[in-house]
Amino acid sequence: MLARPLAGVICNCFLWLSRILRRLLRKGIEKALGNGIKKPSPSESKNKVIVRKSLVAKTDIKKGDIFTEKNIGIKRPGNGISPMRWEEVIGKVAKKDFEEDEILEI
Repeated sequence: MLARPLAGVICNCFLWLSRILRRLLRKGIEKALGNGIKKPSPSESKNKVIVRKSLVAKTDIKKGDIFTEKNIGIKRPGNGISPMRWEEVIGKVAKKDFEEDEILEI
């Protein structure tokens, strides 16, 4: 059994420790939540072009052919037309010849 003076010291230590832990947790939570502004990290920005995809010719497309689901596809890199514009491209007429796997231009 602990002597009363020693028990008081232990209680004070636990109180002090709980205050410190509470502060550390609060700071950690604030840091984890961030500032509320969403933006890519430096490593994400670096890989953005590598990860993006573009519309490409699945097969050879001749000038005057119509872009269809059968003759266009999606591949990397992302320096061409975004796949988000798929519906806009379908049905358009090719203004030049495209070789297989060539990035599309409209």
